[in-house]
Amino acid sequence: MKVLFITSARAITDEEIEILDPNKLGGFERISSNAFVFDVSIAAATLADLQHNCRNLRIKYSLFYFDKEPVVFTSP
Repeated sequence: MKVLFITSARAITDEEIEILDPNKLGGFERISSNAFVFDVSIAAATLADLQHNCRNLRIKYSLFYFDKEPVVFTSP
């Protein structure tokens, strides 16, 4: 299952992504400066840590769960 993680009004830095270790996230893909998608079936514990850290830092976020591979269109 894929999760799209989007923060509100805050960019996620490359340094913060490195702390998460994209290799452990499985299927990690940065969508924009404040959003990325990954496979939660591989990284459920990382998702829990991410949610905990966002709550502690008072960062608002949204999660979108996809049980099938999402169809993505990116403009040129």
